Amino acid sequence: SGAGAGAGLDVAVVGAGPAGLATAHALLSDAAGANVSSVTIFERREELEDAVGGGIQLNGGAAILARLGLLDDSRITEVLLPCKRVRSRLCLRGDLTAIDVDVPAAMTRWPDAAELAARPGREALAFCSMRGALQGALAETLPEAATLRLGSNLSSARENANGGATLTFADGSEESFDLVVGADGIGSAVRRSLAAGAATNGSARAPEAEYSRIRLLLGVTPADEEQSGGRSVRPASERAEMHQWFGDGAYALLASYRGVGGRLYDQVVVCERDDTEREENASYERRAGTPEEAREALIASARAARLPKELLDVAMRSERVIEVGAHWHDIGVPWTSPLGSMVLLGDAAHAMPPFLGQGCNQAMQDAWSLAESLASEQTLLSATRRYESSRREAVEPVLQKSRFIGWLETQSGSLGTLARDAALTAAGKLGVAEFIFVDGAVPRV
Repeated sequence: SGAGAGAGLDVAVVGAGPAGLATAHALLSDAAGANVSSVTIFERREELEDAVGGGIQLNGGAAILARLGLLDDSRITEVLLPCKRVRSRLCLRGDLTAIDVDVPAAMTRWPDAAELAARPGREALAFCSMRGALQGALAETLPEAATLRLGSNLSSARENANGGATLTFADGSEESFDLVVGADGIGSAVRRSLAAGAATNGSARAPEAEYSRIRLLLGVTPADEEQSGGRSVRPASERAEMHQWFGDGAYALLASYRGVGGRLYDQVVVCERDDTEREENASYERRAGTPEEAREALIASARAARLPKELLDVAMRSERVIEVGAHWHDIGVPWTSPLGSMVLLGDAAHAMPPFLGQGCNQAMQDAWSLAESLASEQTLLSATRRYESSRREAVEPVLQKSRFIGWLETQSGSLGTLARDAALTAAGKLGVAEFIFVDGAVPRV
């Protein structure tokens, strides 16, 4: 109708990751009805690179892409590989299968997951995609009213006395907008600016992310015939399956993902207890050292945790190894400025450990919720506050479950691993694991 708070707004989105790009799509879509005038996306990188980061899982986020009509675009769907099974095994119990989730069937069984379930002509909404490929596809399909500006390194943001917000960049330049959306990740400059404003008003809380004491090592290798030279070790029959293992002090994942042009990649992830403070590495830069040294570190961690040959074989072929310290955010830090002209979403608001695979999914739900709130509320402040309230309620339990699951899955020693393995086996037999998977996937917007 054009009557909502979003009507005619010029919006800045800081950060051109999947979260920021999905936000631009949502704000400019007819489906959400925000009816903003324009969206300018600022990204500090000079270019969007395909070979950045690892693979991500999409389910609730895929539902948002479907609402936006993006799953009807081949540029998006060519980078999505259906995920049809999640199988979890216990390395210390003879490779016993503890959990085995038939993903399409599970989404059909649970009524709340109806939006995700398969239907004629459409797969169940559960996919695996390389982050860089999804980012590129979302950028390529941006609406005409969206402008992507690369090489724009934000220093700070401030809300103006009469409304609107001003961005200050590293080169000293400034630009003002009706609304600024901070989608700039775990080290968000917009988040720091909001926290600084809250401190001025006497309600400060630390904006820095907290280390979960879990380190992730990711190894990525080409898997299709042309790129791998026929050396891929994963059978074609397992491409749509995510395989998990639980070892001594570690959890590991092996899965396949689609990249640019629909090319296949295999990714192995080893998550291990590590009390040494590690950088988040939010940009997913390659691990320091030579490729060989990085690969050896990954292999050493896998062997120390007594992970299986199937996983080691992929680790040994990894061409890109990434080290990440899993962090999480205190979501008590304000997401919205006093006048509603600045707002956070995605990792900038609620970074969480990756153990439910929900970071990107929750960010895309944030994008839809913000757009809907701008469409339905009459003032910018009421819209951003409604968005913040509804998404805090939805995200808080996901964040806390992710923290707990990371702690549980990386238990070590005879007693710790015995208790963990017994809990996982019971969760598999009783259907609890399936429920947790589906419940996390269901969009709460």
